Amino acid sequence: MTASAPPARKPVNSRVAALAVGAGVAEFGDVLFFVAFVAGLYVSTGSARTVGFVLVAFSVGNLVGAIAGGTLVDWLPARAWLVLGNLATAALVVVFAYATALPAVAALALVVGASGRALLVGQQACIPLTEPGSFLRANAVIMSTRRLGQLAAPFLAGTLVALGHTRGAYLIDAATFVFSAAATFVALPAGSRVHREETATATGIVAYARRTPAVRTSFLVQCVIGVILGTSNTLVVVYATEFLHSGPRGYGILSTFTAVGAILGGFTVGLLRRRASAKWSTVACHAVAGLALGLLPAVPWLALAVFLRAAGGWAWNVLNIILLATLHEGAPRHLHGRLIGVTRSGQDICIIVFTALAGTTAGLIGITGVLLGAGVLGVASALALALARRPFDWQPG
Repeated sequence: MTASAPPARKPVNSRVAALAVGAGVAEFGDVLFFVAFVAGLYVSTGSARTVGFVLVAFSVGNLVGAIAGGTLVDWLPARAWLVLGNLATAALVVVFAYATALPAVAALALVVGASGRALLVGQQACIPLTEPGSFLRANAVIMSTRRLGQLAAPFLAGTLVALGHTRGAYLIDAATFVFSAAATFVALPAGSRVHREETATATGIVAYARRTPAVRTSFLVQCVIGVILGTSNTLVVVYATEFLHSGPRGYGILSTFTAVGAILGGFTVGLLRRRASAKWSTVACHAVAGLALGLLPAVPWLALAVFLRAAGGWAWNVLNIILLATLHEGAPRHLHGRLIGVTRSGQDICIIVFTALAGTTAGLIGITGVLLGAGVLGVASALALALARRPFDWQPG
């Protein structure tokens, strides 16, 4: 008897491919903007505290955008508002590129942050419109393409800032929003909605989130991610400058290897989930993220620091893919957008708080103490989740 041939791997459908290409270009622009923003701000002010407090405005915009984006994608035809939103954000970024006064920069950063995050949440909620079958695979494809876009951006951004062309980085970002609008137009069916209208008001979002263990767990996991990211946002650029003595280019290299790890996460998340449940996959990723950040101050060489940043990028991306796929599989369809916004708001709230605190606290206890503290929190949260019973149960209690 001859062994049967393994089933052929189903190709990625054209709508997922179009959404993935748009997501990759959007991520390239987002990271180019963010790295240029942080590096340019630190170069011009020389103050980690200033970087932290200006980034708070950007993070507050992210928080507002997460809730607004989830609500809009649940209420409106997805393609229309995502296309118009991308074009409007392109115009906002052009205005930002020509702002010079620090208060204006902070105010515009808030608006750009809100708009960009609203578009991201809307795009994530729309993934089931392009692939109604394997949500884990569709999320992995789109997230991996986003990380490919992320890979190319940091070094370019750091180089542009070092050469005095920060405005050029912002204008490139504006162009990526126009491209993303075109890709979204191709990817999503005309008039498509995330849910069927007759079930739109069947369940209240607040009541459902409060009663459902999986939503509470996702929110708390996102909070820990927010602590790690908020701390990293403010202090990795300082670490690259003061510990590694490599300046904006070194910061760009560290960000690039964070993206390399994230890409590997997209390729390996399926393998991890075939061998471990959502709970244990999340436990492992939390532990890796905490260790990668907490050990960073012990590494004074760029060649070794890039491996820790890659490990952190891997863990963060796998966590995002697992959380989104679990939500797409278990949550009511008509609540997808708002649930993504609500759970993602945990990350945004903690980014706001710890972006602001990291610079000030580092001035009091040093960068080493702050990075170590955030790393310990990541490992401790992994232990707490390991002890939890059925943390990803989607049956409301």
